[in-house]
Amino acid sequence: MFNKRYRQFAYIFITSFIALFLGWILLFQSNQAYLDWGGTILQIIACTTAIIWLGLTYRKDTTKTKNIWLFLGLGILSYLVGGLIWIFYQFILGVDADSIILPKVFFILQNGFYIVALLLMMNVMKKNNLLTFRFLFDILIVMSVATTFIWFLILNPLLENMDNPFYIINFLYPILDLGVFAGALSLLIVSESIFSRKTSYLLISGFSVQIIADLNFSYVNVTEMYAMGSLSDPLWILSILLIGLAGVFHEPNLKKEKKRVLTINKKRTSLFKHSLPYIGIVLLSIFVISQIVHIAPIVLGLFVCILLVILRQLFTLLDNDRLVADLNNLNEELENKVKERTNRLVEMVNKMEHLAFHDVITGHS
Repeated sequence: MFNKRYRQFAYIFITSFIALFLGWILLFQSNQAYLDWGGTILQIIACTTAIIWLGLTYRKDTTKTKNIWLFLGLGILSYLVGGLIWIFYQFILGVDADSIILPKVFFILQNGFYIVALLLMMNVMKKNNLLTFRFLFDILIVMSVATTFIWFLILNPLLENMDNPFYIINFLYPILDLGVFAGALSLLIVSESIFSRKTSYLLISGFSVQIIADLNFSYVNVTEMYAMGSLSDPLWILSILLIGLAGVFHEPNLKKEKKRVLTINKKRTSLFKHSLPYIGIVLLSIFVISQIVHIAPIVLGLFVCILLVILRQLFTLLDNDRLVADLNNLNEELENKVKERTNRLVEMVNKMEHLAFHDVITGHS
């Protein structure tokens, strides 16, 4: 797809671009006007570059994974549109853009497109709609747990000291990000049947950096300390460029190598893949029990029962994975035997035809 020289150029470009952004922030940290204009222009350049990379990957990829890159590109395009709307209100109309909901809608849509891309990855890997829905519920479980913790530990204390509930929308960013990251972890670690290891790591890194940026933005924005040039701005750019770089390193024709790697890592990743949604439930249960155990000690027994049921379910899922793997191995062996016997039969038929039309002694027909 992309040659080695182009990939090296992409690495150098990202490193230089982030260094330029940080240098701009340090150089003009006392001049907010230059800081705002420079930061927005650099964000537009970064988004445009990542969209071009993902667009080229989408155009060159002829496999079923091409739509994944389309939705990742749409996610970054949504972020770019939100940024342009923010610039229009902030610099052209002279309105406080942070009080306008329209750009925030496009920023939130970014993660919506990312989640669709993750669901497409699951569908391409498993070719099973039921497993895709199960994966969607895994994401929703993790998002529900994250929402509960964020509301109780961060949002609720802050809202008690502020008069503008409009800022609640800012916490949709980390909530959706955690859902994306849960999907990335549970899917991309075992997605080496469609992605190279480097591509998977770049995607996970991009999602992880975005989570950190959104968490920081949500906190400083609610406390009214956000301004262009904060920690979130270079992190947002880095996450977008890393996702674009994943498209540059995408290699769709590595089936044999990926099959071998996937077989080696399958047992190691099955436990993590199945336990991810349950870990969130266990953590939330522990937190709730710590809050009410002194009021109703009976909940401790309930938690132990729930924990035992979860452990039993995990062992059942692992056993099912083992049975499915054994069945796949048997099917593969059966296919090899059928192919081998078919080849022998064809060879025998050819010999019989030769004997039927040729003299055994002279070899003439």
